[in-house]
Amino acid sequence: MAQRIIRDPGLLDRLAACEAQAGDFQLWRIVRSGRDPLMPSGPGGRWDDGSFDVLYTANAADGAKAEVHYHLSRLQPVFPSQAKFHLHEIHAALHKALVFTSLDALQPFGIDPHGFGTAAYARRNAEYAASQKLAEAAHFLGFDALVVPSARWPASNTVLLMGHLAEDQVRHVRDHGAVDLAAWGKANCR
Repeated sequence: MAQRIIRDPGLLDRLAACEAQAGDFQLWRIVRSGRDPLMPSGPGGRWDDGSFDVLYTANAADGAKAEVHYHLSRLQPVFPSQAKFHLHEIHAALHKALVFTSLDALQPFGIDPHGFGTAAYARRNAEYAASQKLAEAAHFLGFDALVVPSARWPASNTVLLMGHLAEDQVRHVRDHGAVDLAAWGKANCR
């Protein structure tokens, strides 16, 4: 039997009152060599409670690099040198996207703008609870994407809510080739 989700009616009302945006988006994603760049992300990320499929993308190529570099550098004591990663360009034609232009815009929806992206990696799930709740409610209301500030780069990320996107709305444009994330991190991260 499926677990019943209890949603906050106030959160649903605030999200339902938001004006959805439509448009064409040029997005970026980094995946391990040989992996389908349109395959949904594994559950348990910042905007994914595991009850629906999401595709994490960045609105800037360096934003995609920053996200993957961050996660790889936190998972292992030595940055992986043998794994190969490719930068992919993706096009999304969105019909009902929720766009949050700043961290402050997320605050009425339960996201702490001062703590966003600051939790220790081992404690990230506690920080993710509010963003996962927001994304689940947005998915329930039929939104097809969340455009949100990146926790890793001064740009936005677009979280595609795959269950609300037709196959022809998201397409792979181009593989831009291998990315040396270790070198990129040395040049761009503190």
